[in-house]
Amino acid sequence: DRYPNQIVDSLRSLGVDIANAEIIATTGWTSSDLLRGISNTITHEPYDLVSLLIGVNNQYQGMDTGIYKKEFEQLLGTEF
Repeated sequence: DRYPNQIVDSLRSLGVDIANAEIIATTGWTSSDLLRGISNTITHEPYDLVSLLIGVNNQYQGMDTGIYKKEFEQLLGTEF
């Protein structure tokens, strides 16, 4: 029921030819964890579609919002 898998299922139901979702993050990750995870993951790039759902764990763990802002901008600028 993960969001990326739901997107794939929805697009396939519309007739879009799309590969299975590749999920890098895991439950509980912060933006810092995701940045490390991306750099340590061999991906099958290039990608036509990337979803970014991150931040709630930064807030839950009481992390500084300035760190999140900086890291979110880095994540948005990541090339896949």
